[in-house]
Amino acid sequence: MDALRERLRRARRAAEEARRAAAEERAAEERAGEQPAALMADLLATNSTTAAPDPAQEAEAAMRNASAHAEAIIAKLESWIRDLKVNIHDANFARAVAQGIQSNVQQDFADQREDLNRSFAAAIEALNASGLNASEVEERVGAAKRIIKQTRELNRQEAKETRAALGELDKSGRAKAKKLEKEGKAAAKQAFRFGKALSRAQHAAGLHEHIYERTIGHAEHASERLEHRAEHAAEKAEDVLEHQSGQVEHHLEKLMDELSDEESRAVDELY
Repeated sequence: MDALRERLRRARRAAEEARRAAAEERAAEERAGEQPAALMADLLATNSTTAAPDPAQEAEAAMRNASAHAEAIIAKLESWIRDLKVNIHDANFARAVAQGIQSNVQQDFADQREDLNRSFAAAIEALNASGLNASEVEERVGAAKRIIKQTRELNRQEAKETRAALGELDKSGRAKAKKLEKEGKAAAKQAFRFGKALSRAQHAAGLHEHIYERTIGHAEHASERLEHRAEHAAEKAEDVLEHQSGQVEHHLEKLMDELSDEESRAVDELY
């Protein structure tokens, strides 16, 4: 009887241990299932925090980019000024530009000039004919003079167009200087606006007053300095352009004087 009781106790203990083991296994499985979900939640929270934009960093990066853009425009102006100065000191440059302007303008009047030259050559040839009486000579000299007068008018038109072409060239250069100045100043102003945004972001983040006040002060000073540099560079470019235009004009006047001298010689041949 005692032996039977002992076997029953052992069987109950074994069953209890089996139930306990099964319960522990189920609990372990549940914990294992919860862990990936918790880990994923942690990762999502971390990524969400990492991806959140920092207003101060964004504003500072934008301010630096705008300042760099302004610097690049100013550098472009300064490089152009250096090139202009090189051309000013080149004795052949202004003359070549003047010749190019005159050549382009003369192409517009080439057909008219060719007709006048042909007519003048025919008038001179008619004067050289033998057996002319005084009346015929006078008539043919008059015809040649009329052609010379027409040629002078053509030359005046050419001179007017030539000066206008030089004026347009100078105007184009000044417009380029103004455009670059405007772009440089706009970039400088944009940098200041981003500087103010950075200051506001620093204030909102709880930084000390002297930090965000210093930020806006530095941004304002840097913006004003960039604007001044852009304006000064543009003014310098216009000064150099004016000097260059004066040199070209000098050579153009010489070229137009040469045409006038040719007319005078043609008139002298008729007297």
